Amino acid sequence: MSEITIKTIAHEAGVSISLVSLVLNNRDVRVSEETRQRIKEVAYKYHYVPNSIASCLKLKETHTIALVAPFTPSGYFSNLVYHVQRFAQQAGYLTMVVNTFEDERQESNELELFRSGMFDGMLVAPLFSTTGNEVLSQMKEARFPFICVDRFKSSFDVPVVSSDHEKVGYDMTKLELRKGKNKIVFLYRNNSLNTSGQLRLSGYNRAMQEAGLEPKTYGFAYTEDKPSNRQEMRRIVETIAEDTDAVFIHSGYYLPLFIQACQDAEITFPQADYLMVDGFQFTEQAIDIARVFSAISGRCVIAVQDIEAIAKTAVGELLSRIEKGDDPVKQVAIPVRYQFF
Repeated sequence: MSEITIKTIAHEAGVSISLVSLVLNNRDVRVSEETRQRIKEVAYKYHYVPNSIASCLKLKETHTIALVAPFTPSGYFSNLVYHVQRFAQQAGYLTMVVNTFEDERQESNELELFRSGMFDGMLVAPLFSTTGNEVLSQMKEARFPFICVDRFKSSFDVPVVSSDHEKVGYDMTKLELRKGKNKIVFLYRNNSLNTSGQLRLSGYNRAMQEAGLEPKTYGFAYTEDKPSNRQEMRRIVETIAEDTDAVFIHSGYYLPLFIQACQDAEITFPQADYLMVDGFQFTEQAIDIARVFSAISGRCVIAVQDIEAIAKTAVGELLSRIEKGDDPVKQVAIPVRYQFF
């Protein structure tokens, strides 16, 4: 049998080629139910499946969005992927997740995909405020729909859906100050200080300065070399051991590393509180030091981001821009909730 084409379906169904294309691609077209069913029966008879990709590209619509994220194995971005895909699917869109693996060049290459026609729009969680600006500027000039999620480019105006990270840093520090804690240290990953981390640090600094206290900040590198990570964190633990009554870790993801370093140095902070944004994973290593986690129980405060609301809002804003050409507000701040354990 010769190849079955859309022309074959149209001829046997007694309709035009364009009508077959519209019906089989579920486009909005005025046609009787009898004719619609006849076209589908002929297509089914020959096991014909329309080339949806070609059709979408021709119409300049793919009903696919991209989520460009730094990493997605666990934690915040893993949950973000889940909720973005769920809300996009409910709206009839597919989601392609693109990992940058915290590589600046990779991020720029992946942002360039906006020219490919593969996506109707993008959600972007950029690495640093100083990278990828050229491509994002070109996306703005081309009026390509995109929304920054959680992180953004501080150097120019972009639409953002995120927690209010500066407020989180400020409020959590003030919470400790009201409890009489005045030796609060802030630990942050200095080789990945994106805008969310910068703003939490800024909030901490503002609260400390308003209280007339000198901010105490310590940056640490975090790489694939796990022994090196532990050694560097141990040096910080040994430095702050005698003059700390609260430890603010910019992300709970790094709490296990801090606890491991405390165990390595045989140092405890019996009177210290622990502050962090989002929780941490109980990996095998964390289970091994359950005794130390037990020791800090009752002295931890976690700012929990509403990832579901962030995803729902970001997807809604992006689809509004795609389908209606609406410009979303510059920034949508999603409130966090605080948990104590």
